[in-house]
Amino acid sequence: MLAWIAFGFLCLFVTIVTLFNFLDLSFHAIYGALLIVFWVLGIIALLFLFSGASRYFILKSVEEKEIEEAEKNSAPPPSRTEKHSDHLDLQAIAKKIARRAVSIEKPEEWGTSLLKLLSTEIEIMAGIVYMKDEKKRFTSIATYAYPHAKAPYSFQEGEGIPGEAVKNKQISLIRNIPGDYTKALSGLGSGSPSYLVIIPLELSKSKSFVIELAGFRFANENIEQLFQLLSREIISKFSSETNQQPGKAGAKEETKGEKDA
Repeated sequence: MLAWIAFGFLCLFVTIVTLFNFLDLSFHAIYGALLIVFWVLGIIALLFLFSGASRYFILKSVEEKEIEEAEKNSAPPPSRTEKHSDHLDLQAIAKKIARRAVSIEKPEEWGTSLLKLLSTEIEIMAGIVYMKDEKKRFTSIATYAYPHAKAPYSFQEGEGIPGEAVKNKQISLIRNIPGDYTKALSGLGSGSPSYLVIIPLELSKSKSFVIELAGFRFANENIEQLFQLLSREIISKFSSETNQQPGKAGAKEETKGEKDA
């Protein structure tokens, strides 16, 4: 209501000033005084309208922000599937590779099939699978895209990058490898992969493996998690295969019969 009154005063002020100029009445004292009064009222009306408009736009901006915040707060949180989609994908890939490889009871065939699956699923550049022999040395039992005519070197626990990983019993992941680094310290030879990973696997007292891989693709922050999941899946598969062996079941039954006797 006050805004309309101020607007009316402003219109009246414009009309009076225009009329005074048109009739040339500003030289009379009384008309001059009235003109000054209307000037003052016009300025007050203009200031009132300006302040009102400013207050309106400020309140509107605050209201829009409050509505936006309310919409954000009322939005449903991301589902568990959306939040952990990367983890679920990695888990599926790791399980797929471990399950599709042949039985670990045939180490050479298992190593070869494992490397082929890794090349298909994550496009590794090259790979070697080592197995611990009776002399406690790790010798290669399977290779993929190995670049040398000589067989990969063997090593003991603590020797080189693979030996250090075995000693620490931890997956070792190296990123951004210099061009000659793999040739000097690893069995994978020359080249410039984006990462080099060593995966030690101690499945039992008589079965210990080391998987050494180099790759270009998927060298992001999730690649190490993928290899950790793959290690767990391989251990789980070996445990499952061991429990399903007829000899194990027979031994359990025999032990049970001795206890009953």
